[in-house]
Amino acid sequence: MEYRALTGRIIGLAIEGHRTAGPGLLESVYAECMALELEAAAIHFQSPAAGPVVYKQRMVPLGFRADIVVSDAIILEIKAVRPLTSGMFSKRTR
Repeated sequence: MEYRALTGRIIGLAIEGHRTAGPGLLESVYAECMALELEAAAIHFQSPAAGPVVYKQRMVPLGFRADIVVSDAIILEIKAVRPLTSGMFSKRTR
């Protein structure tokens, strides 16, 4: 699958996962939901993914961690925020 098409598919699966699970959950829950969506779609992924980083010609063990790596090419970092409340941005603060 071409990267642009694969990225579009991943975004669709992420939206489906969030709609189904609902708001307000931990990142770890959304990561697990995303893994289930990718698995159901028969898309190859690794979760979690970790590997070394080379820094000034030296290996830094486990210098890289990603929540999910899809098809050895696309990195997914799952993020969650607290729900925004109405009026949250109505007052100016300095």
